[in-house]
Amino acid sequence: MAIRLWAALLACSLGVGCKVMAAAEPDATSCSADDGSCSFTKNQTSGFDYSRVLAVSKQVGLHFADVPGFTRSVYSNNYALLAPESRVFVPQPGWKGAFTAHVVSPAMGAHFSMFFADLVGNSSIPPPAAGLERFVFVLDGVLEIEQLGTLIGGNKATLYGDDYVYQPPGDTHQLVSSTGAGLIVFEREYSIKAARKPVYQTGTTEARPLIPVDPEMFGLRKLLPSAPEYDFNIHVMDFYPGQFLYTKEMHWNQHGLVLLTGQGIYRLGNDWHPVQSGDAIWMAPYVPQWFAALGAHPSEIARYILYKDLSTSTLT
Repeated sequence: MAIRLWAALLACSLGVGCKVMAAAEPDATSCSADDGSCSFTKNQTSGFDYSRVLAVSKQVGLHFADVPGFTRSVYSNNYALLAPESRVFVPQPGWKGAFTAHVVSPAMGAHFSMFFADLVGNSSIPPPAAGLERFVFVLDGVLEIEQLGTLIGGNKATLYGDDYVYQPPGDTHQLVSSTGAGLIVFEREYSIKAARKPVYQTGTTEARPLIPVDPEMFGLRKLLPSAPEYDFNIHVMDFYPGQFLYTKEMHWNQHGLVLLTGQGIYRLGNDWHPVQSGDAIWMAPYVPQWFAALGAHPSEIARYILYKDLSTSTLT
């Protein structure tokens, strides 16, 4: 979405109109003249607006020319915070019409990768490489799933914002987008040696049940089954302003996180970071972690998507 919105933001900044209607794509993209934020008015499954996750305005509006070299991004041996101004989008090898910004990878000590993908239209993504599994979360736009060049039946074949697809090792579906889409992608080597294997599936975030987490106060949805053949899960967690993690967590699980909406304060180790939609975080095993949501309005939900290990051996 970031590359597709450059023209819209330029128009906004020049005061020559802040609404773009691309002839090649059915989505209407509206841009605010106040802060340059842009959002799609169609192709969203739920009422949540994730347009600010990949919005170019997050880089333009901070006026970095006034503070050369400044960034909120931090990398340490047990966590990393990557703010939007630090993303580097490059063509993804083997992916047609796609630019990706990798924010978590094994190069920093993680055993999974997490990255943003901007599909610019007429795009295609091949199946996962041998031995890899993939989870794709759609931020905006339209993503279609093909099997041998034909739209599949049975499962949902067309995905919109707030929808997702899980591709297990050996899956042969490819993902395509003729009009463009913004994605968050998680990939890792499948780590479980068992007769029963995870299965391909699609879904919608809001269709997943809310899971009781007492005494925690956030809303939790798990997007994958809690079953022994799955070595990770993806959680979507909602906090109203003033809500926070009851548990000051410190555990063996690795995390990858993207704040989808809202803002708050994240404790990572002994450091405290203000965070906002679009921020990406990697948490190594046993790093102390805690979050509290902030917001000017009681209904302003801070929502984040979280990768969590399930079956990595605690003896390794």
